[in-house]
Amino acid sequence: MSDATCGSLIRVALVFESRLLREFVLRLFRKQHDIAVEVCLSKIECPGEEASRIECDVLILDFLDGAWFANMQMAPNAKLLLIAMSETPDQLLLAVRAGASGYLSREASGAEVVEAVRSLQKGMSVCPRELLSSLFLHIRNSHYDQLPIISERVNLTLHQRRLMSLVANGLTNKQVAAQLHLSEYTVRNHMRRIMKRVNAPNRRAAADAIS
Repeated sequence: MSDATCGSLIRVALVFESRLLREFVLRLFRKQHDIAVEVCLSKIECPGEEASRIECDVLILDFLDGAWFANMQMAPNAKLLLIAMSETPDQLLLAVRAGASGYLSREASGAEVVEAVRSLQKGMSVCPRELLSSLFLHIRNSHYDQLPIISERVNLTLHQRRLMSLVANGLTNKQVAAQLHLSEYTVRNHMRRIMKRVNAPNRRAAADAIS
């Protein structure tokens, strides 16, 4: 047991296709004082629909499988990191649409994987510099005239809007519950309903959709 308190640990879950890579990353994280591996499974052992049952801060995958992601429902607080990925813009955009907050190529070092986990926990996104231009290009070519229609369609109560404003400011479900004097279970239920209403893959995307 490390000297770090349980509350300061970043809880990660590994679901990998590659056994060798999974074992390498597991050994890597076991050397970190602030990262705890809560789940370590093969892709076969964890179908996409089981992902919502994994309690973690960061879910790490080494694959981008459309069928798996079609059934995936992540836990509300979890952030998704894809590693050992192709350095192609199309793959990156697919990952972002699937809900990824972090994307690392096959060339990423172990140190970069560790740093990516810490960055995601702080609310930042991670992406190879070489692919940033493709993200900007995609956003520039998006049809933003549709966004006001989405915003008008989302009819939230004042209570739900206050909840989402806290989410937009980076608060976790636990912190939101404390601020609004609600149970964490109630906050999670609100989040699931709102995410479903705006067809958002994660909390951040839902907050952006109604801002």
